[in-house]
Amino acid sequence: MCKSPMDCFPDTKCCCGCAHVKTGSLIFSSVNCFWSTVGFIGIIILGILGKTSGSVFNTQFIWNLVSSVISGLSIYGTVKEKKMLILPYIVQKWIELATWILSFMLFFLYLLIPSLRGEVATGQDDHEKRFYIYSVVVLPVATALTIWILITVHNFYNFLKLEERRPLYEEV
Repeated sequence: MCKSPMDCFPDTKCCCGCAHVKTGSLIFSSVNCFWSTVGFIGIIILGILGKTSGSVFNTQFIWNLVSSVISGLSIYGTVKEKKMLILPYIVQKWIELATWILSFMLFFLYLLIPSLRGEVATGQDDHEKRFYIYSVVVLPVATALTIWILITVHNFYNFLKLEERRPLYEEV
Protein backbone atom coordinates (compact mmCIF):
# COMPACT_ATOMS: atom_id res chain seq x y z
CA MET A 1 0.00 0.00 0.00
CA CYS A 2 1.30 3.42 -0.89
CA LYS A 3 1.79 5.90 1.91
CA SER A 4 2.20 8.84 -0.45
CA PRO A 5 1.87 9.51 -4.18
CA MET A 6 5.67 9.46 -4.43
CA ASP A 7 5.73 5.85 -3.21
CA CYS A 8 3.25 4.71 -5.86
CA PHE A 9 4.66 6.89 -8.63
CA PRO A 10 8.44 7.32 -8.27
CA ASP A 11 8.57 9.53 -11.35
CA THR A 12 6.73 12.22 -9.37
CA LYS A 13 9.77 12.87 -7.20
CA CYS A 14 11.67 16.06 -7.74
CA CYS A 15 15.14 15.29 -9.05
CA CYS A 16 16.57 15.88 -5.57
CA GLY A 17 14.30 13.01 -4.48
CA CYS A 18 12.98 14.64 -1.33
CA ALA A 19 9.89 16.42 -2.63
CA HIS A 20 7.04 16.01 -5.07
CA VAL A 21 7.46 17.61 -8.48
CA LYS A 22 4.62 19.98 -7.59
CA THR A 23 6.65 21.32 -4.66
CA GLY A 24 9.78 21.60 -6.80
CA SER A 25 7.86 23.36 -9.55
CA LEU A 26 6.33 25.78 -7.05
CA ILE A 27 9.73 26.54 -5.51
CA PHE A 28 11.42 27.15 -8.87
CA SER A 29 8.54 29.29 -10.16
CA SER A 30 8.48 31.35 -6.97
CA VAL A 31 12.23 31.94 -6.96
CA ASN A 32 12.15 32.89 -10.64
CA CYS A 33 9.23 35.26 -10.04
CA PHE A 34 11.08 36.91 -7.14
CA TRP A 35 14.33 37.43 -9.05
CA SER A 36 12.54 38.58 -12.21
CA THR A 37 10.62 41.15 -10.19
CA VAL A 38 13.84 42.29 -8.48
CA GLY A 39 15.49 42.56 -11.92
CA PHE A 40 12.49 44.47 -13.27
CA ILE A 41 12.60 46.97 -10.40
CA GLY A 42 16.39 47.17 -10.64
CA ILE A 43 16.40 47.96 -14.35
CA ILE A 44 13.80 50.68 -13.79
CA ILE A 45 15.96 52.22 -11.05
CA LEU A 46 19.07 52.02 -13.26
CA GLY A 47 17.11 53.64 -16.08
CA ILE A 48 15.95 56.48 -13.83
CA LEU A 49 19.52 57.03 -12.59
CA GLY A 50 20.77 57.04 -16.18
CA LYS A 51 23.08 54.05 -15.69
CA THR A 52 21.56 52.12 -18.58
CA SER A 53 19.62 53.03 -21.69
CA GLY A 54 18.86 51.96 -25.21
CA SER A 55 18.67 48.36 -26.28
CA VAL A 56 20.10 46.95 -23.02
CA PHE A 57 17.41 48.74 -21.02
CA ASN A 58 14.63 47.73 -23.41
CA THR A 59 15.73 44.09 -23.57
CA GLN A 60 16.14 43.69 -19.80
CA PHE A 61 12.92 45.59 -19.11
CA ILE A 62 10.86 43.38 -21.43
CA TRP A 63 12.58 40.10 -20.42
CA ASN A 64 12.11 40.72 -16.69
CA LEU A 65 8.52 41.88 -17.11
CA VAL A 66 7.58 38.88 -19.25
CA SER A 67 9.49 36.52 -16.95
CA SER A 68 7.65 37.88 -13.89
CA VAL A 69 4.27 37.40 -15.55
CA ILE A 70 5.11 33.91 -16.83
CA SER A 71 6.45 32.88 -13.41
CA GLY A 72 3.32 34.25 -11.76
CA LEU A 73 1.19 32.19 -14.16
CA SER A 74 3.30 29.14 -13.35
CA ILE A 75 2.83 29.67 -9.61
CA TYR A 76 -0.93 29.95 -10.06
CA GLY A 77 -0.98 26.98 -12.46
CA THR A 78 1.04 24.87 -10.04
CA VAL A 79 -1.18 25.66 -7.07
CA LYS A 80 -4.40 25.11 -9.04
CA GLU A 81 -2.86 22.21 -11.02
CA LYS A 82 -3.67 23.72 -14.41
CA LYS A 83 -1.14 22.37 -16.90
CA MET A 84 -1.75 24.97 -19.61
CA LEU A 85 -0.65 27.75 -17.24
CA ILE A 86 2.66 25.95 -16.68
CA LEU A 87 3.39 25.53 -20.39
CA PRO A 88 4.63 29.15 -20.97
CA TYR A 89 7.16 28.66 -18.16
CA ILE A 90 8.47 25.50 -19.83
CA VAL A 91 8.78 27.33 -23.17
CA GLN A 92 10.61 30.20 -21.45
CA LYS A 93 13.05 27.74 -19.85
CA TRP A 94 13.70 26.11 -23.25
CA ILE A 95 14.48 29.55 -24.69
CA GLU A 96 16.74 30.28 -21.72
CA LEU A 97 18.53 26.94 -22.17
CA ALA A 98 19.05 27.64 -25.88
CA THR A 99 20.52 31.04 -24.97
CA TRP A 100 22.98 29.51 -22.48
CA ILE A 101 24.05 26.83 -24.97
CA LEU A 102 24.47 29.40 -27.74
CA SER A 103 26.56 31.60 -25.42
CA PHE A 104 28.74 28.62 -24.55
CA MET A 105 29.24 27.78 -28.24
CA LEU A 106 30.14 31.39 -29.04
CA PHE A 107 32.68 31.35 -26.21
CA PHE A 108 34.39 28.31 -27.72
CA LEU A 109 34.37 29.91 -31.17
CA TYR A 110 35.95 32.97 -29.60
CA LEU A 111 38.70 30.77 -28.13
CA LEU A 112 39.29 28.74 -31.29
CA ILE A 113 39.30 31.52 -33.89
CA PRO A 114 41.91 34.17 -33.03
CA SER A 115 40.59 36.65 -35.60
CA LEU A 116 37.36 36.97 -33.58
CA ARG A 117 39.33 38.25 -30.61
CA GLY A 118 41.04 41.08 -32.45
CA GLU A 119 43.56 43.23 -30.70
CA VAL A 120 42.99 43.51 -26.98
CA ALA A 121 43.77 47.01 -25.82
CA THR A 122 45.84 47.35 -22.67
CA GLY A 123 42.93 48.72 -20.67
CA GLN A 124 40.70 45.81 -21.58
CA ASP A 125 42.65 43.02 -19.88
CA ASP A 126 40.28 43.05 -16.89
CA HIS A 127 37.29 42.84 -19.21
CA GLU A 128 38.91 39.88 -20.94
CA LYS A 129 39.47 38.08 -17.60
CA ARG A 130 35.89 38.70 -16.50
CA PHE A 131 34.68 37.30 -19.80
CA TYR A 132 36.70 34.11 -19.27
CA ILE A 133 35.49 33.71 -15.68
CA TYR A 134 31.91 34.28 -16.80
CA SER A 135 32.24 31.75 -19.60
CA VAL A 136 33.98 29.07 -17.56
CA VAL A 137 32.02 29.40 -14.30
CA VAL A 138 28.68 31.11 -14.88
CA LEU A 139 27.65 29.52 -18.19
CA PRO A 140 27.99 25.86 -17.12
CA VAL A 141 26.34 26.49 -13.74
CA ALA A 142 23.47 28.44 -15.30
CA THR A 143 23.01 25.76 -17.96
CA ALA A 144 22.92 23.00 -15.33
CA LEU A 145 20.42 24.92 -13.18
CA THR A 146 18.20 25.62 -16.17
CA ILE A 147 18.23 21.92 -17.10
CA TRP A 148 17.36 20.97 -13.51
CA ILE A 149 14.47 23.45 -13.40
CA LEU A 150 13.26 22.36 -16.83
CA ILE A 151 13.28 18.67 -15.87
CA THR A 152 11.40 19.31 -12.62
CA VAL A 153 8.71 21.56 -14.12
CA HIS A 154 8.33 19.32 -17.17
CA ASN A 155 7.89 16.27 -14.92
CA PHE A 156 5.15 18.13 -13.05
CA TYR A 157 3.52 18.99 -16.37
CA ASN A 158 3.64 15.30 -17.35
CA PHE A 159 2.25 14.36 -13.93
CA LEU A 160 -0.73 16.67 -14.53
CA LYS A 161 -1.29 15.12 -17.97
CA LEU A 162 -1.33 11.65 -16.37
CA GLU A 163 -3.70 12.81 -13.65
CA GLU A 164 -6.18 13.93 -16.32
CA ARG A 165 -6.20 10.45 -17.86
CA ARG A 166 -6.08 8.42 -14.66
CA PRO A 167 -9.51 7.08 -13.69
CA LEU A 168 -10.78 7.84 -10.25
CA TYR A 169 -10.45 4.88 -7.94
CA GLU A 170 -11.45 4.10 -4.42
CA GLU A 171 -8.91 3.08 -1.83
CA VAL A 172 -9.36 -0.45 -0.58
